[in-house]
Amino acid sequence: MRKKVNAALQSPPKPDPQPAPIAQDKPDRKTDKNTPKIDKKTDKTDKKNVKTPNKPNETPIAEPALSHSVQAATIADIENNMVQLQGGTFKMGSNEDNDEKPIHSVTIPPFSISKYEVTQAQWEAVMGASENRSYHKNCALCPVENVSFDDIQTFLQKLNTKTGKAYRLATEAEWEFAARGGTSWTDNNLYSGGNTLKSVGWYTENSGDKTHPVGQRTPNQRGLYDMSGNVWEWCSDWYKGYPGSTGVTDYTGSDRVGRGGSWRNDATYCRTAIRRYTPTDRNGYLGFRLCRSL
Repeated sequence: MRKKVNAALQSPPKPDPQPAPIAQDKPDRKTDKNTPKIDKKTDKTDKKNVKTPNKPNETPIAEPALSHSVQAATIADIENNMVQLQGGTFKMGSNEDNDEKPIHSVTIPPFSISKYEVTQAQWEAVMGASENRSYHKNCALCPVENVSFDDIQTFLQKLNTKTGKAYRLATEAEWEFAARGGTSWTDNNLYSGGNTLKSVGWYTENSGDKTHPVGQRTPNQRGLYDMSGNVWEWCSDWYKGYPGSTGVTDYTGSDRVGRGGSWRNDATYCRTAIRRYTPTDRNGYLGFRLCRSL
């Protein structure tokens, strides 16, 4: 079955200066037009009514633009923090949830993936400060979030023009291969880097209802940080069942795959095998990391 949206979400964070990024669990649909509607029969978010909440009469505060030298250094750090993986064959999936079955062999060609999730500083260096819509602002090294799939495509086009590279999102298989530590993975860790989530990721029990600067938790076997928790990460795939699966709806054309869990999820939703569908909208707990073919 398709992953249920509300089953993956925890209680909304306490109010802070930024507008709450996630709809309340029990919205007042008569008065709150910014809250996605939930179909009780299917537990499916009504994507037609998703809007970005804003405070009444709130005037956005302009953030200072980065200097050209800082922009160049920030963009250069992107390539410096790419980790090369040789590729190989691994067992993808788990027997935990229906859409994670069956466990199957996948062969991955060599590629590189970012050591960290894309930060707000990197986003602003490419897109400009005015294009940073993150809910958890004033944290340059926190992951950028509240970015749609289409926003990321614009970011990638601009970044590739500036660098002459061919950065992209990871496929779902590449993401799980990297999260498990590539060919060096020989254990059966639930999370990327270990079985104790508090040491490897930010989630509902230690996040304080917010994102955190990247790279503060313990990395996995290949030196990759925050692949469990902090923010969900966009992958390039459409959401559908694995080969040989049963009872998983194909949402090709509407919903992409998100991986890894976030600051507002419990441990169940931060496992390396967990899969989440998401429409191409923006969301306050959804970011991304970069990938590049070798």
